[in-house]
This record gives sequence, C-alpha cells and structure tokens, in this order.
Amino acid sequence: MRADFTLQEPKVLALYEAVLDELAISTGTRVLDIACGPGLFLRLAAQRGAAVSGVDPEAAFIAIARERVPDAELVIGGIESLPFADRAFDVVTGFNAFQFAADPARALREAARVGVAGCSIVIAAWSRPEYCEATAYLSAVGGSDAFALSQPIAMEAFAAAGGLVAGELRNVDCVWDYPDQETALRALCSTAWAVDAIGAVGERQVTTAVLESIAPYRAIDGGYRIENVFGYVIATKRTTTKEAEMAGVHKFDFDEPDETRTPDKTRVEVVRTGEATAARLVFEPGWKWSACVKPVAGTDRCQVHHVGFAQSGTMHVVHEDGTEIEIEPGTAYEILPGHDAWVVGDERCVMFEFESRAAEQYARG
Repeated sequence: MRADFTLQEPKVLALYEAVLDELAISTGTRVLDIACGPGLFLRLAAQRGAAVSGVDPEAAFIAIARERVPDAELVIGGIESLPFADRAFDVVTGFNAFQFAADPARALREAARVGVAGCSIVIAAWSRPEYCEATAYLSAVGGSDAFALSQPIAMEAFAAAGGLVAGELRNVDCVWDYPDQETALRALCSTAWAVDAIGAVGERQVTTAVLESIAPYRAIDGGYRIENVFGYVIATKRTTTKEAEMAGVHKFDFDEPDETRTPDKTRVEVVRTGEATAARLVFEPGWKWSACVKPVAGTDRCQVHHVGFAQSGTMHVVHEDGTEIEIEPGTAYEILPGHDAWVVGDERCVMFEFESRAAEQYARG
C-alpha cells in the first residue's frame, strides 16, 4: 500500500519546483533530501544537474528512489542522526519531515551539521487549514497535527529551536487531482497517516472515512480536484559574530562559506565578518553571464560593480560603453555596472570579489 505513494507524491510537484527555482539548484549543487520518500524531488534536482543524496527510514521508498535516480547516494535511516559528514551539502530539504521526527530540534541541528556554513535548509509543511480542502481528509485519517507549522510565528519558533533562523514563509498552491475514485483511494490510503489508521481500525473503516471526506470535491466526470496550500521557509544556521566583532583582524575561509549561490555553471561562495563581505566566484567552461546569471538577476546586463582578483582561467568582459578586456590569472580588475562576460577556453575561471556590495548582490535572485 505504501508503494502507491508514488501516486500521491506528484501532488506537491509545484512545491518542489518552487524550492528548486528559488534556490537556483543547478550543476554542482550538493543537495540532501531528508525523508526523501520515493525520490521525486531528488530526481527533479538531479535533472537540473545537482549532486543528490537522500535518507529515508523506509526501505521500500529507498528502493524506488534508487530506480529513479541511479547516481544518487541513498541511505536507509532516520533523520536525527544523519550518516553524512560535516559540511557535505549546499542545500538540505525537508518536505513535511522535520516536524514529525521524535526530536525535531535534533533533526534540524543534524541538517545544519551536514550543511556548509550558510547552507540553505528548507522546512516545508502544510499551510493553514482554512486554505486546504484536504483538511477533512487529514481529520479522517488522524493527520490533524499536519497544521502545527502553518503560521509564520510557529515556523520561526520551530526553526529557532534547532538553532536556525527562518526566512520569509512562502506559500505554494498544490492541486490534488485524481482521474477516478480508485486512483484517489490508492493514493490517499498510501500516506503514513492513512496506513497507521488502517492498522488501527481496518481498511474498510478508513476507506469509508476517506471517501466521505473527499466527496465534496468529486467532479461530474468522476474525478476529484482538491486544492491545497503548502508553505516553506529557507532557514540558515544561526552564527555567533561576537568574536568577529571584537577582533581587530579578520580571516575569511572560502572553504566554509556563509552562503553559497549556484546558478547555472556558477558557484558564488560568500564569506562575511562584522564589517566586510567577500566572495569566491567559480565559473565553469561555457559560462556566460547573459545565459547563466541573467535569468536570476533579471536585468539585461550585469549591474554589479566588481573589484577583485583573478586566480585562474580567462574571463572576457564587454561593457555597454564599447570597451572590452580579457581578465587573465594574476590580475586585479574593476568592472563597472552594465556589462556582459564569458569564460574563454576550457579552463574553469576562479575570481575573488572584495567589494562588499558586489559579494552580497551577485547572482542573487
């Protein structure tokens, strides 16, 4: 019966896509999905070029995920003691996951541990019950606790208990549609709540309750359309800045960035102290600003003022005033807003930005 969850999992596809888009998941992004289930989110991330890993306590789900994403690192296990090294991932996601752990705060701390400094940790949950037509269904199968994180203040407090700072709560519309009653029952009886309810009171009683709960949403053609809303926040680990604020000398460590951005063929590793921000920019061969970063920036030309140093590779820059230069290894540069640029040749281009505003803004959606 749990295998039928592959029918239900796509009903939150819009949520998965929203997270992938906001985080600009692309080539080289290291993603871990907590309680990954049959692996649909991992497959979507892998299709964008991410290096994906997943953990789930159910062996049957991991088996399906392995078929869907053969190159993924997939582990059977819980989420409160993750079998991954420290600072192994750029993004950690939990779709209706963290809040159902026996010790949610510990699960969140584990997510922070395996993430790099500044790692984006996605906490996704049901939105408010009045926004969700599946409220009656959840009540029928004993899932009323699904709405525990539906309010922004609850989500913030939940993240804080795990040592995280929650970003803005965003809502996504997700439509549950089924072509017929049989498909609806197979999908809706495959959720963890329904399976537990069937074990407690029997399949017949649960089936009757589920059908009654979704009856108002049956269409003339015999299918069903149930409109729901899910919410998510992108949280980051709370860092202590006391030492940085007191010190007269600051040291940056680009191997443990405070934030990482990964548009197509791009990796921006940002480090911060109390007063300054710097970034290491890594551009893969074939990178071009107008093709890879423009969709994120939303401007015709790059509007960032760059001041930095080129470590490796060659970058060709064309300014809107007609000037062109090639920045080669070992050279410092200044580039004013209003330009396009691209990597020359087959060597990765690595550059360091020391203009704080540029480091904070570059490749940020």
